[in-house]
Amino acid sequence: MSTNRKLAIGAAILVAIAAVIAVALLTGRGRDGDGQAATTTLPPPTTSTTVETTTTTTVAVPETTTTPTSSPVTTEDPAELAALRDAYRQGFEQTCRAIFGLSPDGQMEDPEDPGTFWSLDECLSEMDVTTGEIYDTVQDAFDGGVEDAEFTADSFTMSGRLCSRTGRCWSS
Repeated sequence: MSTNRKLAIGAAILVAIAAVIAVALLTGRGRDGDGQAATTTLPPPTTSTTVETTTTTTVAVPETTTTPTSSPVTTEDPAELAALRDAYRQGFEQTCRAIFGLSPDGQMEDPEDPGTFWSLDECLSEMDVTTGEIYDTVQDAFDGGVEDAEFTADSFTMSGRLCSRTGRCWSS
């Protein structure tokens, strides 16, 4: 291979490396001024529960009734911890009520396990409001309650579905 060809390949490699570095710096994936890795803060993912009927009508879980805050709770202040517990409770309760509200009698069954019915009270009995204290913000605690209630309802099933006697179903 000629020297000119080697130089051309080397130059192409350097241009490619420079392009990768430029993209990394422009997208915030480089290093900041003090040599520390730069970080990109993304908004928290939104969570919603979708309830489905046999006609594919969907019903979303009601929005939070708490006032979301993005400031982290960093103290052991009883009022702040109570706010986290309350947000978690609201998320959990609203989700259980949305799922079991599909049934006029509040009883839902797994179509894969006929005859085994679950109730709103059984869903709510799985809630431990102190779990809310592990979150940093009221919104995170609410979202955690929603996720935990969905997990609870899913744990009642073999198929990931709960259906009412009238044919309205929720699926995870």
